[in-house]
Amino acid sequence: MKIYKILSILILCGFTGCEIQDVSNSFVDDNSTSKLLSAGETNPVHIEPVNTDEISPIIDKQFHQIRKETDIKLDEKKPPPLRLKEVVTPSIQPKFSKELLQAVGNWQKIPKSVFPLKNVSIREPVTFKLLGKNGQIMASIPFLAGKEVVAKSIVGTNLLISPTVASKLEAKISFENTDFQECVAFRFEMGKKIIKMRNATKNKSQNASNTSDSKNEKRGTADKGELLIPGDFGHGKFCICSDCRQKRLALTGSMK
Repeated sequence: MKIYKILSILILCGFTGCEIQDVSNSFVDDNSTSKLLSAGETNPVHIEPVNTDEISPIIDKQFHQIRKETDIKLDEKKPPPLRLKEVVTPSIQPKFSKELLQAVGNWQKIPKSVFPLKNVSIREPVTFKLLGKNGQIMASIPFLAGKEVVAKSIVGTNLLISPTVASKLEAKISFENTDFQECVAFRFEMGKKIIKMRNATKNKSQNASNTSDSKNEKRGTADKGELLIPGDFGHGKFCICSDCRQKRLALTGSMK
């Protein structure tokens, strides 16, 4: 009986060992983590190393571009620098005063002393002609609008003009198509200023006590015609302000 009990115990132990072994094997096979680890060991993932030398210049370029745009925006917001007020001499243009209109008879009786009048600008093209004894054309010269001529006389509302004072070439043009009236007003106003300057200089010279004073005063005198030259000295052709008068004097060589 004892032998049968021992045999039965051995048989039961053998079955129990087989079941334990199968369970352990099945647990290992079904474990997904183990499979992943085993797969990782057979097929490893390859990661390329990052080249910092290639990325660094790109980052620096983007950084400088952002900084440049930021500086531009900051500069645009800056207020403009303060500037000192410049002293600007106002332009003074001659006017058709009542005194002038009386002197020219409201442009109907212009004195002969006005002629010849230089620096008259024409506003339309003309052709100067030189006529012979029989009225034939000996020579002709075209002049474009904007040129300056010399007004020698007036017949009604037409001016008799020439290229220069000594020229024998002549043409006619309506004085309304020129700046003749502005030239006359300029000459009239400047003539009054010349007379005023002469009177002031004369009074100063009478009170002068030494030669040095008289020499300084002589530099400020103006002869007839010195200030009658129109021209654009910054304020237009006919400006009669003090700055333009001084520049006209300097142009004639009277002031050194």
